[in-house]
Amino acid sequence: MPDPAHPLAAPTTGPARAQVILRYEHATDKRALFEELTASGFAENYYFAAEILSDCLTVGEQGIGAVTGDFLANLAIDAPATASRLDAFRQSIDPCAGFSGRPTSIDEIQQLYATGAQRGDPRALAHMLMSAGIEEIAGSIRVAASLLESNDPYVIGDVAGFLGGVYARGMVIDGKTLSPADNDSMAMAWALVACDYGAPCGADSRAVLRACAQGGLCGIESLEELFRLTHVPDDTYRHGREYHAQILAALQRRDYASLGLDVTRF
Repeated sequence: MPDPAHPLAAPTTGPARAQVILRYEHATDKRALFEELTASGFAENYYFAAEILSDCLTVGEQGIGAVTGDFLANLAIDAPATASRLDAFRQSIDPCAGFSGRPTSIDEIQQLYATGAQRGDPRALAHMLMSAGIEEIAGSIRVAASLLESNDPYVIGDVAGFLGGVYARGMVIDGKTLSPADNDSMAMAWALVACDYGAPCGADSRAVLRACAQGGLCGIESLEELFRLTHVPDDTYRHGREYHAQILAALQRRDYASLGLDVTRF
């Protein structure tokens, strides 16, 4: 767990940040990119190397042939969306082909995150927040608030995950604890905030491709559209949009305590 007093490295910004995100999100050969990232020695690259191993974990364990075979075995050849589902699956899985026969352990992945965190990378530090124990929560909250200053979409995603764990009985918005029934809406809201800060959320983003490949929800152009279509029967989407606006406003005024990052709660 990071020390709250640990000086954070200056986050990557502007064109350099965009280039790193684009290379990771759109890599056609994740094994080659992984080798490049781990050889570079740059602090922020350990986070993306860990993400790649997580993305390709199943392919490394089973091989791309077996993973593809399992998918095809459950795909109705004559279904209307078959071609689109197969294309979405290929876009998701083919970049991992180089990891076939290269098993990965969870310890290896966590060590990469830990190395990035030790070197001050905000993304890796944010990821490590989720492993905090109860006795570390107050310090972790201070770290999480400082990390939000990076305005990085991956940091935002992991801080949201941390808040979801800390406030398992209800997340916080405008300083008020919500009912656990609102957790799905808050998760959606934080995901949309990450989109606003530059996370890939278009037609070729991982969540949208997965919805097509695994669920047959094809032709969706954005994560926001996916949420709208999958939450039509209830108020999750409507509440999520409301919380999305509230979270954005709090971030813009740097009022992190109103989002639950208030050490006086612990």
